[in-house]
Amino acid sequence: MTALKKKNCQGSSGHETSTTSTSVQNGQVFLGELRSDLLLWLLSFTVLGAFRLLMIWLFRDEMQAGHEWGDILLAISRGARFDCMVASYPVLPSLALTLVCLFKDVSRVGRPVRVGAAVLTLGLHLAICGITIGYFKEYHDQFNQWVYGLITDDAHAIARTIWRGYPVLRYVAAFVALWAVGSWLVASLLRRVSLRRPARAKFRSLAAKAIMMLVVGGIFFLAIRGWGIHRTIKQRDLAVTRDPFLNKLVANPYIALRYAILDHRYVSGAGGLSTFLGDRRILDAAKTVFPDAGAWSDLDQLSRRVARGRPGLKPNHIFLIVCESLDGWLLLPEYRALGLADGLVRLATNGISCQAFISAGTATIHATGTLVSGLAEAGVNINYQPASRTPFPTASAPIFKRLGYRTRFIYGGYSWQKADEFCLAQGFDEFQGVPNFKNLPPGATGTWGAFDEYLFDHILREVPADLPSFNIVLTTVNHPPFDCDVFARGFPLRAMPAPFDRDYDGREPMKVFGHKWYTAKCASEFVLAAAKRFPGSIFIITGDHASRHFLNSHPPLFVDRAVPCIIYGPEVLAGLKPPSSMAGSHLDLIRTLVELSAGAGFEYCALGQDLLHPQGLPVGLGAGTVMTPRFLFDVNYPDQAVPLPGQTIPNPPPSFEELRWQYLALHALSWWRIVKGSGLPTGN
Repeated sequence: MTALKKKNCQGSSGHETSTTSTSVQNGQVFLGELRSDLLLWLLSFTVLGAFRLLMIWLFRDEMQAGHEWGDILLAISRGARFDCMVASYPVLPSLALTLVCLFKDVSRVGRPVRVGAAVLTLGLHLAICGITIGYFKEYHDQFNQWVYGLITDDAHAIARTIWRGYPVLRYVAAFVALWAVGSWLVASLLRRVSLRRPARAKFRSLAAKAIMMLVVGGIFFLAIRGWGIHRTIKQRDLAVTRDPFLNKLVANPYIALRYAILDHRYVSGAGGLSTFLGDRRILDAAKTVFPDAGAWSDLDQLSRRVARGRPGLKPNHIFLIVCESLDGWLLLPEYRALGLADGLVRLATNGISCQAFISAGTATIHATGTLVSGLAEAGVNINYQPASRTPFPTASAPIFKRLGYRTRFIYGGYSWQKADEFCLAQGFDEFQGVPNFKNLPPGATGTWGAFDEYLFDHILREVPADLPSFNIVLTTVNHPPFDCDVFARGFPLRAMPAPFDRDYDGREPMKVFGHKWYTAKCASEFVLAAAKRFPGSIFIITGDHASRHFLNSHPPLFVDRAVPCIIYGPEVLAGLKPPSSMAGSHLDLIRTLVELSAGAGFEYCALGQDLLHPQGLPVGLGAGTVMTPRFLFDVNYPDQAVPLPGQTIPNPPPSFEELRWQYLALHALSWWRIVKGSGLPTGN
């Protein structure tokens, strides 16, 4: 009996020893794997944080004076919370397996999963960070609304732009080398850490294991929320400093790309109207834009206009010339000595010039969409919308066809954003691009299309002089990779001359300014030549958007946003006295041209204003900007209005919020017309 008890006791002790040993082993494996997961998280977190510091250093010239260490620390600390989120995702697969190790050793599965996640994450980090540097250099921002242009734009031209503008092979070689070396180092480090077992640790009871899972899961839950206890850190948390440049770098590239996609989808979707209206109604917007209407049930009826008629010659031909990235600052007196736009200055002096002028949006397709459709840019890719398959009542081509003009859209490039389908669907008789140009000599085209001289030569040769025509002309050359040999074409500046060299930081090579000179030169020479070939014509010269290329990284807001608006046509404009103060946007150009071309009583639809109306409202609403003859402001920062060059803000100032609401109301109505149609909801 005693021997049996002894045997049973030994058996029990052996089982207990085995259970304890398993618990200790599982505990050691769990803590070892958890340590490796933490290392993977720290590596990813560190790379993202280091990249933010690199970006701040690389583009430090864009930081506003006086906003330095305190704001930098704020941006870094807030950015670390976003990095915390992103760094948590690569750890998720291996962490799930680590938690299983509390019950069963699955480290043989978890370790290769972790190493694979580390190698893949490192490759993604290197790729997206490298792309972000190039993107920021061009757009002065991380991924934003322009990123969709990389998808919908001319893919072949974009590829050639990247190939010609950057040493792609060197970048790829550097990427592969860094990825290979980094992957080897990271994999070796993870293997070393995984081989080092921690001290004895055991989680014997189920309760202990459950508590450990809750602790680890809770910490991970906080990390993936950006260490937000009450809520996940969100887009509104990005603006943490006083410096717009630093605020752009609070997000890491992944977060910036995510918000760019979400913003685009939101504005394009059913909820996009709230980006303009907030908690207001579309009827509130209609009553703001059309305060004198008797009823607000149909937007097309509200936009109906009756031409005033004017004495004098009606234009035989109309040329609306939209120059790629043509800046308004080129015409300012303080920059005229650079000689970048001498011909345009002369046209402005002999014609009518509106200095306070803003583009429809920040991309070429925005200007195209507005000038073709007559609707404000509302962020919905109008050229891809089902409603665009038939002309809008405000569309420019059908209006001018009723006035007896042959309508053409002449583009200096190739296939792009389905612009040909869009223009023809909106009523243009013709769409001409480079494939339609005859007898182009070798070397006449670059990455994005025909050099401007050949585009304008095509128009002078091929547009009939005896048939009245309305022509929208879109150039392409003043665009990265800036591959037109402007020096061979006479650009005289090899270095920045005094006194502009004091403000020039050298970031933009002189060929960039040469392309501005070339575009302005070709446009102005064309106008003078066309005025002879097509007597009695009217010309408007503007830019599709501002170029984002200046003497330095701190352009004033006017320089950053304004495009020119020059109206020239001595015979048509004879005797016409422009208003004493003018301001407008692309949306106003079609109505202005209709009023110059139509007789009294002609009915048409338009949302814009007549720039030449003596009692017009001088305000330009476009490109996220409100611009008046005396000041302008970004609609996101109405409290930061700045005066135009040579002007002062009125004292007392107007209500910036009311002007902002006018902008939002106008764009909300355009969104509604594109997405919902002309009918407005009934109600008070």
